[in-house]
Parts: sequence; structure tokens; C-alpha cells
Amino acid sequence: MMITYDIEMDKQKLMKMLLVEDDESNQIALKFLLEKLGYVVDTASSAEMAIELLNFQHFNSKQDYDLVLTDHDMSNLTGIDVIEKSKKISDKTICWLMSGRVTDLMRQMAIDAGAVKVFQKPVTFDELKEAFAELQKS
Repeated sequence: MMITYDIEMDKQKLMKMLLVEDDESNQIALKFLLEKLGYVVDTASSAEMAIELLNFQHFNSKQDYDLVLTDHDMSNLTGIDVIEKSKKISDKTICWLMSGRVTDLMRQMAIDAGAVKVFQKPVTFDELKEAFAELQKS
């Protein structure tokens, strides 16, 4: 009997993500979709909490997040602040931004901070699947 091992599927399942969303219902829905796609997801309900988790993962767990998906509009800091901090901690972390009001300026600021993808909310299951498929190709 021959046992096969799918490296791509294993890589996908082991991808550790940080979802930053201050709206509880959006956070629950997005976490469900991401887990349905097979990813391990930690959540933060504020930019400050996200930065604490990024630091904890890096300095205590010695394992950075593979991907950060962050909302832009939050109370004190923005998603762009989260992206900037994430990239300072580990330039290997992939960062995506989402907002209900994406503008050209916001998109450019996110890209300048290190984001590789900017989503208009609400983010759909198909958009997430397509974005992860693009990641698997790179």
C-alpha cells in the first residue's frame, strides 16, 4: 500500500492567521469562513490587541503569523497601523486589509505599509478562496 502526502494541503492547514475585526458579527462570520477553508485563526477585536498578539507570537512562541487580515476602521489605531507593526516584527508575514470604504488613497497607504491585498467589505467566501489560491501559486 502506497501512502501519499499532499504538501500543499498540509501547508494550507498549518497556516496560522490573525484576523483583526472590531465588529463581533463580522469577526465570527470571517473566522468561520477562514476555518472552513482550513486555516488556524486567532482573533483580535482591536488594533491594540492585535499588536499584543503579534508581539506574543514573535517573542514568546517564536512563530510569527503567516497572514494578518485586518479591518481598517477601528477605534484608536487603524488596520494600516497593524500592518506596519506586523511588517516590523516579521517582513515574511503576509498582510491583507479590508474596509467598507476602500479609497484609492487608502489602498496606496496599505500597499506602502506592506499589504498585498485590499478587500472591499463585505468580503465573500469566493473572494477569500481566490486570494488563498493566489497565495498557493506564489
